[in-house]
Amino acid sequence: MNKENTKTISLSVVVPVYNEAENLPELFLKLEEVLPGITPYYDVIFVNDGSSDGCEEILNGFFSDNDFVSIIHLYKNFGKTPALEQGFEIARGDIIATLDSDLQNDPADLGPMVDKLVEGYDLVSGMRQGRQDPRGKILTSRLFNGIIRKTTGLRLMDYFSGMRCYRKKVLKALNLYGDLYRFALVFAHYDGFKVVEVPISHNPRRHGDSKYSKYTRLKRGLSDLLIVLFTIKFNFRRNYLLGVWGLILTGIGITVLFLNYMIRIIGAGTGGGVVGIIVGGLLLFVGAQFLLIKKIADNFVFHHQTGKNKRKKYIKEILIHPDNKVWEE
Repeated sequence: MNKENTKTISLSVVVPVYNEAENLPELFLKLEEVLPGITPYYDVIFVNDGSSDGCEEILNGFFSDNDFVSIIHLYKNFGKTPALEQGFEIARGDIIATLDSDLQNDPADLGPMVDKLVEGYDLVSGMRQGRQDPRGKILTSRLFNGIIRKTTGLRLMDYFSGMRCYRKKVLKALNLYGDLYRFALVFAHYDGFKVVEVPISHNPRRHGDSKYSKYTRLKRGLSDLLIVLFTIKFNFRRNYLLGVWGLILTGIGITVLFLNYMIRIIGAGTGGGVVGIIVGGLLLFVGAQFLLIKKIADNFVFHHQTGKNKRKKYIKEILIHPDNKVWEE
């Protein structure tokens, strides 16, 4: 680490936790070892996502013995991205890092990622090298990474890495919610922020089980594609245009069918004909599809936005040290 460049940085590390009791002690020791070498101003926020294996007691112990630790306990398991969202709400650092709690990410990689931010980037994501996951999971991940890369035009290799570093101003500017945090790289890029990947190590899971089955990963991947489609490709302006063109084409289609019908009546069965019916019907069909896509997109975005207020009720308890000595000059 370049001490001259990082001595004034304040860093918050947000760690979502779900049934990782066996991994937490070693993870905490590594964080204690690594973070002082990055900056003297840091804190760690563990978000307990409704664990049932003793994580609550272990995390409360971390809090009792360390003034740089904050804890959020959620009532039940709501998922990784809602857990991260809660952690971001109380993060105090100028830089906010995310780190999985299963020890597959190495806290030592946080240093080079922070260095990249110091160079002038706004969001740094870890690109996992030599992934230590089941082959099926790796292939599925590559497939969806490729589709998203093609869809968005952002040429990254690993969109789903759990290890990232954000400038706090980026999170505030993006104003994301729920699952949209998973696509912070794409949203940040579209909003003009500087985004980059850096290689990070990836370790095999030694304790516990993956929280995602093959079915869950497939379902999540399809959901990710919908998120990209409806919140990036179909933004507010495009949704508006979809509605306008949907109404125009529908109106023209109805008009063509009506005129075709009137010509047949006035002409006592002559004029109009099959061509008019086909053209009018096609315009009506296309216009209706535009309106349907707009409605689906609007409902999708509305669902995620209204869910943000609902997620505030997930919190069971927040433990924060009011006077964190680590942050004092």
